[in-house]
Amino acid sequence: MIIKVSKINSIIFIFIVLCLSFSPCSQADPYHYNNMLIGERATGMGGAYTAIADDPSGLYYNPAGIVYSLGSKLSGSMNAFYNVKKRYKKALGNNDWERSCSTLLPNFFGVIQPISGGKFGFSYAVTDAMIEDQDQSFSNILTTIESIEDPNYPKRAQSDIIINFNNEDRTYNFGPSYAWSISKNLAIGTTLYIHNRRKQKILNQYFTLEQGDGRRLQENEYYELNEWGLKPIIGLMWSPEAMKYSFGVTLSRTFIFDSKTELQFTRLGSEPMKVFDPDPNSPDELINLGIVTSSTNEKREYPYIFTFGAAYFPSPSLLFSADISYYTETASTISGRREERRPFVNLSLGTEYYFTNSIALRAGAFTDLASTYSIKEGVSGQGEHVDMYGGGVNLSYFTKGSTLTVGILYKYGTGKAQIKGGEEIQDASISTLMGYMGASYSF
Repeated sequence: MIIKVSKINSIIFIFIVLCLSFSPCSQADPYHYNNMLIGERATGMGGAYTAIADDPSGLYYNPAGIVYSLGSKLSGSMNAFYNVKKRYKKALGNNDWERSCSTLLPNFFGVIQPISGGKFGFSYAVTDAMIEDQDQSFSNILTTIESIEDPNYPKRAQSDIIINFNNEDRTYNFGPSYAWSISKNLAIGTTLYIHNRRKQKILNQYFTLEQGDGRRLQENEYYELNEWGLKPIIGLMWSPEAMKYSFGVTLSRTFIFDSKTELQFTRLGSEPMKVFDPDPNSPDELINLGIVTSSTNEKREYPYIFTFGAAYFPSPSLLFSADISYYTETASTISGRREERRPFVNLSLGTEYYFTNSIALRAGAFTDLASTYSIKEGVSGQGEHVDMYGGGVNLSYFTKGSTLTVGILYKYGTGKAQIKGGEEIQDASISTLMGYMGASYSF
């Protein structure tokens, strides 16, 4: 048997395969749960997809929805450009800290295949990923560095500071799905994702004091996390035949069964030799001011996520959708540090309009609220609290058996942080700009 495939379908199929060959780098954020929107159609609608979910991205949003997909489908999406900027105002004197990342990122691949009694699927989703960099130098910063050897040493001095920061954090979900019809208008489905998160953080800071005797201080922090788990998703879809509505609900949670966290912190400094040697011309001496290492297998707790979605179809060419997601409270203790996450709700709204059978426009808006509690005065070690709001549009072109989509998404938020780890609080802002492409193929 010879299968003939049109030229454009071949290009789209190749595009989907090539999406898997790029290394992810984007904005991962442990303080938000809605960092990545998955799938080109769902992304265009702001993630309001629980009551639709009839294409491969439904394997992620609501596996019950794939019952209503037509035939076999293959889908992939790639963020053609992803730029994230973080700014912490007046983190050092009147100077801001800035961290940024720009990259290409493939974030989803999925396939649906009808089988006897239902629909089977397999998907791969990058739900969070980052390579974050900061390379900055500051001069004449008023700083506090305590002396261990000389308690009379001035604690506040003008300092030159060099900061080199690199943070890689990636979360992958991949696994099978299955869905079937309970009745003509009611379907149920489940996805069982394997969860893997890998994080590596390196922070180097170098201080040179301009006052006094030119003391130097160097700090190095290394952090590594590798965790494995399972993320089951259970979904229901109800589509009344005589009504122009559909409703969907899902329940999911990530369960960690293996985790390892390693931490290493070192501080080296040069104390003035006059403390040990009366000769003022003697060179300074590099001494060890502290080394901390730890390793733990403590497991991080993830929230239960309950999502309810509704969609309204006023005409064959127009639809509106909305999702509301509730996240439960969690608390974990990792390497002696307690991480508390509050219960809260995220919302998303979306719409889709077909100008013709070949062209569709989508738009959506959503919230990505901080999972942390509000930062309080007089308390140290609190996670940053930045509530974010986003929106975007995309355009799809349909041919027989294939779809090509391009779109843009923007997200912005402001809040508070303690970037230096003490009790001092900084104003923080985060912005995300994403231009993306996606393709799907029916066979």
